[in-house]
Amino acid sequence: MKALYTGMAVSGVLSAVAILPITQMLVPETALQASMGLEDGAPMRLYGAALVKVINIIALLMVPLL
Repeated sequence: MKALYTGMAVSGVLSAVAILPITQMLVPETALQASMGLEDGAPMRLYGAALVKVINIIALLMVPLL
């Protein structure tokens, strides 16, 4: 079980690191302007949402340890 949780932690860190440059490369700054009325900062907002998703998945998978 320890290897499973170690692998999960490593994959969580790797995905958190890999999502940032990919998001900045693919999403323009004004991507959320039409839908949400935001002027700039779309890549970082979407990166924050992705980090919340990664943290939630790790937290859900850690429940059996409690």
